[in-house]
Amino acid sequence: MTHKRGNGEGTVFRRKNGGWGAAMTLPDGRRKYYYGATREEVRRKLGGGIHAQDTGVFTDARGATVGAFLDQWLADASNPRSASGRTWDTRCTSGSTSSQYWDEYR
Repeated sequence: MTHKRGNGEGTVFRRKNGGWGAAMTLPDGRRKYYYGATREEVRRKLGGGIHAQDTGVFTDARGATVGAFLDQWLADASNPRSASGRTWDTRCTSGSTSSQYWDEYR
């Protein structure tokens, strides 16, 4: 029995080459496509994409700079539990940004 998927649940389809594809609509209206050999494979990929979008992991990287990414990384990924005390003090309490690190590196 087939059923209609609701908005935001994506779509799974058979491709002309015999493989399978899935698509989901992003918040800005564009579509993200996933491809695979089996229906189950693309269903898993689609589920992962929808989960990433719901949790905020899946973001649009168009127009993003390396500096912006590194600033976000310094704020998110580098925390006291994942870095030694001295590293944490150097990175985050000094108010440094990735551009300051880059300038020192050059």
